[in-house]
Amino acid sequence: MWPMSKQYVQPRVVLDHCTLVVKSMVKDWGPKPFRSIDAWLLELGFKEWCLDSSKKRLLKDIEAFDIRDNYSDLNKEAQLKRMELISQLKVTDNKIESLCTQKARASWLIHGDSNSKYYHSVIRWQRLRNEVKGVEVGNQWCEDTQVVRWEAKKMFEGRFVTSNDLGVKPTSVDFKSFSLEDSLSLITGFSKE
Repeated sequence: MWPMSKQYVQPRVVLDHCTLVVKSMVKDWGPKPFRSIDAWLLELGFKEWCLDSSKKRLLKDIEAFDIRDNYSDLNKEAQLKRMELISQLKVTDNKIESLCTQKARASWLIHGDSNSKYYHSVIRWQRLRNEVKGVEVGNQWCEDTQVVRWEAKKMFEGRFVTSNDLGVKPTSVDFKSFSLEDSLSLITGFSKE
């Protein structure tokens, strides 16, 4: 009923019913990651890009170069400028496509689809299954967030520590060796026999 709480049932001692203890499990795991739409970050002049439709402006500029090209030949500099505008148009199209994709995902998350109850139950189950509620320190269970963070850090540091020892010692391996006669036959010259 309350996702961020734990309920404990106390044994019957004096009363004819069990006492319930509800413990708030709201834990501060640090700041939540900031979520943004990627297309915003790809543009240097973000405010100008929001206010001015850059795609329309680029199309007008390219059209102006095309009209000039129909009436006269464009010089090298104008041709390079036109090619630069076309590449900027492709980048803008990719940004708009990324924006539309992210908006579609956000809309699906808000409105869902016909199977939203099923998908949300699967997501909730996975989230509960993957949640780290606490760790065992020594022989005692601990749910304090600082202790859990510290123990997780220690565990990963221990797993990824570098070592020069490869675990193989040449003294424990029995290498086969050649006899002197076999060794000499390896360095003799070829004969035509």
